[in-house]
Amino acid sequence: MRKLDKNLLTGQVPTFLGNLSSLQILSFGHNNFTGPFPAELGNLINLQKLYVDSCGASGEIPSSFAYLRNLKEVWAMDNNFTGILPGFIGGWTSMQDLLQAFKPHSNGFARPQVETTPI
Repeated sequence: MRKLDKNLLTGQVPTFLGNLSSLQILSFGHNNFTGPFPAELGNLINLQKLYVDSCGASGEIPSSFAYLRNLKEVWAMDNNFTGILPGFIGGWTSMQDLLQAFKPHSNGFARPQVETTPI
């Protein structure tokens, strides 16, 4: 577990976090980061829980996040994400708690592009 939340961290989210490949829980919410998440976070293929609520992130979700297939829980509300909610989140088949996870901020996401299979 890497817990960096509520530390008043600034600047961009550090790319070196993507090197922690065995990491299962990453928490850096409630900080003052700027800019988008680094694509390197997509290297965290063992990540199960991601808590980035109110961290100051903006921009689009990197396409490399498609590799985070072991995610079970994501909290990412109250950020400044833009673009379309990525369709690859439909591949996060272990997800248990994503409801309102990518709750749009003032500009927010356009309509989700998640593919579903009828039952």
